[in-house]
Amino acid sequence: MLVDTLPLSLSQRLANYLHDARFEDIDAAARRRTKETLAYHVSLAFRTLYEGLPEGRQAIAAARLLSAGCGNSTILGQSDKVTQVDAALANCGLMRCAGLDDVIFPAGIHPGLMVLPTGFAVGEAQRSSGAELITAVVLGYDILGKFGSFSWTEDTPRRPTMPYGPFGGIAVCGRLLRLTREQFAHALGYAAYTAMGLAENDTPPHHYGLICRNSLTGAYLAAHGGTCGLTTLEGRYGFLEAFCPKVSIDVDKLMASFGHDYIIVESLEKRYPGSTLNQVPIEAMRHMVMCKLFTADDIVSIRVSVPVERQKIDILHSTGPFDNAQRPTSSAAFQMAMLVVDGELNFARYADFNNPQIMAVVRKTSFEFVAGRPLRYAKVEVFTKDGTRHMREGTHFAFPPQDPYTTIERYAARLLPGSQIRRFVDLLDNLEQVSDISQLTACLVPPTQ
Repeated sequence: MLVDTLPLSLSQRLANYLHDARFEDIDAAARRRTKETLAYHVSLAFRTLYEGLPEGRQAIAAARLLSAGCGNSTILGQSDKVTQVDAALANCGLMRCAGLDDVIFPAGIHPGLMVLPTGFAVGEAQRSSGAELITAVVLGYDILGKFGSFSWTEDTPRRPTMPYGPFGGIAVCGRLLRLTREQFAHALGYAAYTAMGLAENDTPPHHYGLICRNSLTGAYLAAHGGTCGLTTLEGRYGFLEAFCPKVSIDVDKLMASFGHDYIIVESLEKRYPGSTLNQVPIEAMRHMVMCKLFTADDIVSIRVSVPVERQKIDILHSTGPFDNAQRPTSSAAFQMAMLVVDGELNFARYADFNNPQIMAVVRKTSFEFVAGRPLRYAKVEVFTKDGTRHMREGTHFAFPPQDPYTTIERYAARLLPGSQIRRFVDLLDNLEQVSDISQLTACLVPPTQ
């Protein structure tokens, strides 16, 4: 008897990969980068606490109120416990508040915010091994970087992390919960239904935490029998058509991209606020300033050429005037002007956002949009009064990894003893051999007085 076999949906094919992927197949570079990423985002959480950023306090307060004294999950740097979803909310907020998390291109997504808070929460509750956490994080980055799409070019632009971010959280939670292939497919459906992503004004810093909460909840629903349509992604009225109608995905090519060339290796960190898209022009200007090629008074005009795909992201090429301290952090013109005036990026200048000296240089800056260039391409041309044209251009920039102990100790020393920080770093160095990652989270809790 002949039996008709229906082709697998995109959800099912992605689910099969996420379910079947093995730790043993993840290369050394991806494992090493996972550890660096974990250390970096933990340091960001403690930086938020060190600097007393209000958004961090808000996230912790909301998590405590929602948990109402219940739960066994760790908020980084806090002695009390909350529920898993509320720990994910709070830890994501702590990692985000300084605006220095990581980004992957060309997707344009902030992956660490999506996968690490959920990984800590579920992994701690499930007493997952270090190898399981590494696998989950690598898969979370991969699903975001390869399935995710840079969606600013839509007629109604969307911040890519918002619609695609839940898929990274689902990937991490699903692995740590050991979902079956069928459960994973339904969990990916839940990810699609949590999507949003408005481009109006600045993204609320807590929205990333809400995505983590929803991702974690969707994974648990699928684990306990919750179902979603298996064509939720590619169907006529599905996720791709609703959120990114211009995206055309070659499913066979997508699936062939998994299992190698892991996206986490390409993640980019920030050392100053704003979009990673602006790093190339900012660093181009930094190089010219360091070479002492001109002063602010020497400049007649500055022209910055960037890809046409960035044209709709108004905030990145804004030349003011600015009405709050957040806007200039995303403006390439403002940050380049800071370098010209001060010789460095002085974070205090963001609060002085209409400083006359800086704004005088900003007003000399114009942008042009060129076709056929990589997304991060930039050319910076500075024209000076003596008739000279100074130029730098590039397509890529990445900061080197930082020493994890030094990075974390700088901000955590007021809350944690050095022995706990050192133990966390030692465990992280040997994460493949850690049998229970709650040993890591225990190191990040202040000792009880």
